[in-house]
Parts: sequence; structure tokens; C-alpha cells
Amino acid sequence: EAITSFAAMRQANLRPNTITYTATVGSCKEWRRALVLLATMGCVAVELDPISCNSAIVACERGSRWQRALAVFVAMARTKVNPDGSSSYSM
Repeated sequence: EAITSFAAMRQANLRPNTITYTATVGSCKEWRRALVLLATMGCVAVELDPISCNSAIVACERGSRWQRALAVFVAMARTKVNPDGSSSYSM
């Protein structure tokens, strides 16, 4: 449902923000979609935050993709997103 709402926002020319992206990433049951959304955030100049990254990490873990989860965690430092306690716990 969040993905559908997100798509409807974009079709209506409404600009999703960090909160919208984070909620949508968090709702993803498929790790690939979560990573695509996370990457899109950077491409459209929406600020990444620890919550959006943690949501992507959790999606990767649900898909048994620990290497991808670790890559998101490592990328947080490169993009100057400070991991929080949830980031470390998720790993």
C-alpha cells in the first residue's frame, strides 16, 4: 500500500521527502525495491538519514542478503549518514 501511495504522489507531481521515502523503504518486503528506493533518494536530492538506511538494512536482512545489508551500513559513512544504535543492532 505504501508503494502504491508513493507512486500516486509521483504521478501527481508531488515531491516525496525523506519521511515519505523512509516510510516506503520501511514497507518494502523485497530487498531489491528497498535498495532502489534508497538509491533514488540520493539521485533526487532527498536527504538520506539513519532511519531510511536502517529500513533498507532490515529489508536486506529479511531477504537473507547480509552482504547487501553490510554494504548499506558501510555506505552510510561514505555519505556522511551517522549510524545510530539501531544501525548497529540491525547488523
